[in-house]
Amino acid sequence: MLFNFVLSLHIFVVLCAIGLAGALHAAEILMRRASSVAELRVLAKPGKFGPAFGVIVLALFGLGSWLVSLSPSDEKFHMKDPFIWTAIVVLVFLFVTGPAVNGRHHTKLDKAIEAAPEGPISGELRTLALDPTAAIFGYVNTMIAIAVVFNMANKPSTAISIIVILGGAVVGTALGWLTSRPVAATAAVGAPAAD
Repeated sequence: MLFNFVLSLHIFVVLCAIGLAGALHAAEILMRRASSVAELRVLAKPGKFGPAFGVIVLALFGLGSWLVSLSPSDEKFHMKDPFIWTAIVVLVFLFVTGPAVNGRHHTKLDKAIEAAPEGPISGELRTLALDPTAAIFGYVNTMIAIAVVFNMANKPSTAISIIVILGGAVVGTALGWLTSRPVAATAAVGAPAAD
């Protein structure tokens, strides 16, 4: 009974993470088409919730560890199980790269937006808003987290667990690179925007 309750909490926290990541990625995608500093200011607001990922990662680790200790004896889970230790590695990666890359980028972007005059977005500000490194890390973090969910549901071997996570990293890299391409740079002067 307690195991199922903790599992429900664990799943709820995962859903919160997916919802928050979805809001952040939607704002990033919309930034590609932003044409004014006012628009960019609004679209940067979801980034303020980024630090919540730290709490989410700690909650996932705590609840996951509790689930391992509560697992039924007939299917006892151990920290050495591939789907568990690879998840721990991913959580550590998320906990480090979230604030070090995306948190730092959002702070820098916020300051640049506040300092920018109203009107069209300067090339320098657009370059900062669509920073490929931050976009790639953001999407990699999301996709490897989804890969962990896949591994948790399927409990594959070590090799498959690692391949799934690496596959998530490759997909995340591609998505991050694609969403860091501006589409409104020429739209400001009247030319049609290209995707």
